[in-house]
Amino acid sequence: MKPNKSGRDTEDILAAVLRVSGIIFTRQVLVGQTIYGTDLRVDFVLHNLGEFPHGVILESKWQDVGGSVDEKFPYLLENIRYQYPMPAVAIVHGGGCRDGAVRWLRERVDGTTLVAVYGLEEFISWANRTEKIQVEAV
Repeated sequence: MKPNKSGRDTEDILAAVLRVSGIIFTRQVLVGQTIYGTDLRVDFVLHNLGEFPHGVILESKWQDVGGSVDEKFPYLLENIRYQYPMPAVAIVHGGGCRDGAVRWLRERVDGTTLVAVYGLEEFISWANRTEKIQVEAV
């Protein structure tokens, strides 16, 4: 399943940030099954970060107007905790989430499965300063 146009556009922006930052990544990766038993596809898998030598998943959640993306946070969190094969970072951007939704998700960062929740500016800063390591071609 392809993301909607706004989601694709924001993923393209994140991909540009990753490239400029020297982070090696793969997009739209099938990593297993969801908590519902359907295919689990993630936005990005990052491959060359010193802090995550076995990889880290990057999920982009865009909401620029009122909508339902924040209602999907519990589903995202359950998949991250129980189904993802590696830790995850969530990027929540657009400014359209309900009051308290991003705070709720950030409060569930455990440093093991969900390792961070960033806004776009925070993500750019993290991508630029995080240590990159040499990896074989992906």
